Amino acid sequence: MRFRVSADGRIVTEARRLHETIAEYSVRTARSATTKAGDGQPAVSGNAPEDTDVFHVIQRRPALPELMTVGRFQYQIDVDGGIRLLNVR
Repeated sequence: MRFRVSADGRIVTEARRLHETIAEYSVRTARSATTKAGDGQPAVSGNAPEDTDVFHVIQRRPALPELMTVGRFQYQIDVDGGIRLLNVR
């Protein structure tokens, strides 16, 4: 969830869900950096890539790109923080 609060911090003025689903990352189940789109399950699905998705990719070790499905679109978030459209389903 992402929340927006009033200036005094007392009232939540907006709340929105970031993703419908998220598959947790672990070193044991991580895809290799050479995994192509469509191999296995994407890690997240929702409305669009978020800044938090990029943050998680650039912070985790070992560094691996992440696949994300958004409706008919599939993106790759690269370890340098770049987001690329891979294909349309």
